Amino acid sequence: MNGNLGVYQKMAKQRDFEQITTHQHCRLYPLDGYITMNVCKMSSTQAGRIRDMSLSDLQQQEFVSPEEFAYITGRTYKAAKNIMDRNESLLIKEYATPDATRPKRFIRLQHYWAAIINNKASLTPREHLFINEIRNNKTLYREMMKINLKIREGREVSKKKPRYSHQSQSAA
Repeated sequence: MNGNLGVYQKMAKQRDFEQITTHQHCRLYPLDGYITMNVCKMSSTQAGRIRDMSLSDLQQQEFVSPEEFAYITGRTYKAAKNIMDRNESLLIKEYATPDATRPKRFIRLQHYWAAIINNKASLTPREHLFINEIRNNKTLYREMMKINLKIREGREVSKKKPRYSHQSQSAA
């Protein structure tokens, strides 16, 4: 039984790859099947949630979904979800309908680029390419550095604020 499970998984992966690569006749900008399947490890339904835009247009968007974030940065879909779980400052939450139980989460992509613009450690090759494009475009680079400074100032202010004051304990 365990041997057949691998066959089913291979068949599903092949089917997803075929759907991503061949059934994109309705998209103006087709997705790269290799990146979506092998790099981002997305299924065809997850890849179908990516908006029909060129990659350069997606990189300029203010808010992106986790699927789009994984495709833009070249990270796995699971890693994109983990980044969303860890960094609440990069998130924006919206309720799709008034009676929705869970909000939809979107990543502030421009804040992400500003936060990693000087980081060299844990970047993917696709992120390196876009960071180099930002550095070559002087106006965009200045704009990102302004956002970066605002993010850093916000962190410094939050570090300076004490969670509780010791004065109330000493006065009592």
